[in-house]
Amino acid sequence: GGHLGWNKIGPCVGSLPPTAAPTFDADAPGCPPEYVAGTPYVGGDKVAVDDRVVYRCDRLHEAHCPHRIPGASSPGDDDAWIRLGVCTGTLAPTASPALDPDSPGCPDDYNPAIAYGKGDKVAVDGSRAYMCKRDDDAAFCNAGPRYAPGTGLYSDVAWVSL
Repeated sequence: GGHLGWNKIGPCVGSLPPTAAPTFDADAPGCPPEYVAGTPYVGGDKVAVDDRVVYRCDRLHEAHCPHRIPGASSPGDDDAWIRLGVCTGTLAPTASPALDPDSPGCPDDYNPAIAYGKGDKVAVDGSRAYMCKRDDDAAFCNAGPRYAPGTGLYSDVAWVSL
């Protein structure tokens, strides 16, 4: 990756991928899927135990979530899962992924003459994509060649590699 300002996102070829897979709305009524040992759970995943007690995989201990049973009485089992409460029914998934047919495969090439803002995306060498950060560091996206995405000494201060 780069340094201060830009973060290397990675190569880009062809078209952009579709939006994320359907997810479950944590605030919607209903129960998430039942816990299944060995499933590759990651931080933020929600499961039900005994069809009604809901747990969320703790991001700090997510490596243990596939192997520790939520609510188990064994010492250490609960550090991976956070009890959220009880539920009834089932959760409905969010909308299906959608591909924007008007989106090009790669963003436009980085041009130091353009004023970039929070969330703007650029390509470098036609293959690596970067996004201007969405916080106060976005001001560095226009701070000169030392902050250029992927090549500037301080690239990762303002840019995130996609």
